[in-house]
Amino acid sequence: MKRKKLTRRNAYLKDLNEWNEHKYSPGHWTGGNIPPHVKYGGKPMGIVMFVIGLVNIIAVIVALFFSSRFDYSMILAVGLSIIMFIGGARKIKRR
Repeated sequence: MKRKKLTRRNAYLKDLNEWNEHKYSPGHWTGGNIPPHVKYGGKPMGIVMFVIGLVNIIAVIVALFFSSRFDYSMILAVGLSIIMFIGGARKIKRR
């Protein structure tokens, strides 16, 4: 178990070093590479994503009910909030 934790820490430090070297290189992080604080965020990052997604979903649904006209951007906001909510739940469950 200690070996697994040490390997994970080494991978995090390696990714952090790569992030520091290439964070201002255009196009380096557009190929599926994500910043290490998101990749290795663990439960705290998952909890933040979960809560923000939940609050956004509630806020947009309340705005839909009290709005006098329908706006398609609210559907986009609900969709993005659901994605954040599910991503946070998966990150909490996985670690």
